[in-house]
Amino acid sequence: MMTANQNCRRLFTKFIFSSLLTVLFTFSVHAQTSSGAIEGTVADNTGALIPAASVRLRHKTTGVMRTVQSDEQGFFRAASLPIGKYEVSVEQSGFAPYVYAEVPLSIGQTVRLTVTLTAGGVEEKVTITDTPPPLDATQTTVTTNIIHEQIEELPVRSRNYLDFVLLAPGVSDSAQRQNNSAQTPLADSGFTFGGLRARSNNLSIDGLDNNDAFTGSNRTELSLEIVREFQVVNNGLSAEAGGASGGSINVVTKTGTNIVKGDLFGYFQNDAFNARNPFATGNRYPDLRRWRGGGSFGGPIVKDRTFFYTAIEQESRRAESESDISPIVANQINTLLSSGRFSRLTTRHINTNLFPVAGAETEYAVKLNHNFTQQHSLMLRYAFTNSRNAGGAFHTSPLTDASARGSSFARDHAVAGSLVSLFGSKAVGDFRFQTATRRVVLRTNDQTGAGIDINGVINFGGSYEGNSRRTEKTYQTSYTLAITQAAHFLKTGATFNRSGLSVNAPDGYGAGYTFSSLDDFLAGRAASFRQAFGSPNTDFAVNRFGAFVQDKWTVNQHLTIDAGIRYDVERLPKGFKRDTANFSPRLGLAFSPSDKWVMRAGYGLFYDRYVLAALNRAIQKDGRGAFELVTTDAPAANLFSSLQGGAASAPLQNSAFSIFRADPRLEASDSHQGNASVEYLLGKDATISANYLFVRGEKLSRTRNINV
Repeated sequence: MMTANQNCRRLFTKFIFSSLLTVLFTFSVHAQTSSGAIEGTVADNTGALIPAASVRLRHKTTGVMRTVQSDEQGFFRAASLPIGKYEVSVEQSGFAPYVYAEVPLSIGQTVRLTVTLTAGGVEEKVTITDTPPPLDATQTTVTTNIIHEQIEELPVRSRNYLDFVLLAPGVSDSAQRQNNSAQTPLADSGFTFGGLRARSNNLSIDGLDNNDAFTGSNRTELSLEIVREFQVVNNGLSAEAGGASGGSINVVTKTGTNIVKGDLFGYFQNDAFNARNPFATGNRYPDLRRWRGGGSFGGPIVKDRTFFYTAIEQESRRAESESDISPIVANQINTLLSSGRFSRLTTRHINTNLFPVAGAETEYAVKLNHNFTQQHSLMLRYAFTNSRNAGGAFHTSPLTDASARGSSFARDHAVAGSLVSLFGSKAVGDFRFQTATRRVVLRTNDQTGAGIDINGVINFGGSYEGNSRRTEKTYQTSYTLAITQAAHFLKTGATFNRSGLSVNAPDGYGAGYTFSSLDDFLAGRAASFRQAFGSPNTDFAVNRFGAFVQDKWTVNQHLTIDAGIRYDVERLPKGFKRDTANFSPRLGLAFSPSDKWVMRAGYGLFYDRYVLAALNRAIQKDGRGAFELVTTDAPAANLFSSLQGGAASAPLQNSAFSIFRADPRLEASDSHQGNASVEYLLGKDATISANYLFVRGEKLSRTRNINV
């Protein structure tokens, strides 16, 4: 029989060995929480702690069981539990069985129970029907959980579940609006945490990342029908989180249960029910025909053992839009173009009437869960998205003509899975993997002509950006080991994520002219000329590695300390400096002086990943494969006249070329994040909190002209 000290040494050895393994065999740079934990103490009615009590947790909808034992201090913990509602039963010889009938568990939550056993026989039973209070006295991070009931009941302007992110305090819309420039703003996540960059956030689904590595936006879309709940982490202090300097959104999808059930839905929208836009210049209502429908279905394949859940959603939209271009401006330009001047401009008419836009989207996902035994469970998920947006994807500023408006076509496939293994009652291993492919095509209505940008007046024709094709392939694996040892909850893991990119981006190859005023355009006096030459193709990959060690120490029932450290590094393409000093310390405290109060404080350093679009331009236009020609003032005006508004067929003689080059001192961007908060339990189901968040972004990368 093994002694307590021998058992301690064995678990510590396993922890160290696993740490070394995960460092040597790197497994998710964006490893995120997708589960919860239930912990507590077992005592008798005199307050004496009871060791070796059997604690059984049963997931109420799937019947999946987990059994742990209380230690010498009467403490027990069941970590890495799937979210949902649990029945918790506690048994010990000589005491009446104790049952918590329903314990709800949300993503990232630790539910703490106090179990008091009374002397009695097995024919007696103590059953608690009240649910534990919502106050999490062990949580050191500022988080907001969007639960299933909120997703079902709260109104949102679309079926995009990420709209719910804006319900969290400290999160705001990224307000990505185009100014009067013809430039295309890259897509982003749509929201910002504490004012940090909207491309520096991390979105994970079932513990695996779902980021578009090229732009930092969301990748695969999910139907609301398969989203179980998600957690918004404003200020994450766990060393497990990495790969982003902003906030995190952790999404958990639905799992089939022992009950067969399904849903069907449909939404319809028609312009006949819309009010007229008071600023519209057209003489009729713009057309609008939109519908969205779908459904979900799930249940058991083998009761208490194998489950499935699937959801599909389809949208179709046909509408009309219009610009705010002045009719007077449009008439002047149309008169000039109809005269035959600037003959190489491919756009020959400015549209002041309504023009068509359309969109369609298909979202499909299927999830399979299988429990081999009580110790080993498998999850597999396939998700597919096909999104088409014609005429309204980008270049939609009010002063942009229909000729310059953009369309986008994106298709995503993702296969993800996880294998959770229990090693005894104190250790949990979690292996996750993912492979995903994303193909994106961008087009403007005028794909061949030069772009014309008259400052503050109108944009029309082709554009500098907006016609490209790219394929992104993502491979990700992760492994995390969690061990409960007395008052310590130790967690370690290491990470690997590979993003391969193949891009055809002829940005600027069609030439672009800017003018200071309408009169300058009518006179042919261009203020600047810009055109790229060379190959528009690039093909490269970025590998991201990371490892972490974290300890959650329950000092006593009043104080919890989270302490950890994380290391992240990216292997960038040739020509970019590799920043290898990215160690991130994390520290969090939670102090609960009573059952109704929790005070929290913490600090963490977070390193960001590189947005691959920025790397792509430096790789593509490095002066060897491609470069740009930029001229201003009189030379630009002469070029516009001599080229008749078109692009140059070859680089001009005796002209200096512009190139993009990576700074040899380039370092990874990071952010310092801190928080101080207090939370008070108002009643059975309500708390109130006040939070102070500190965020400071440093070494934020950008493009600048060092030779104006």
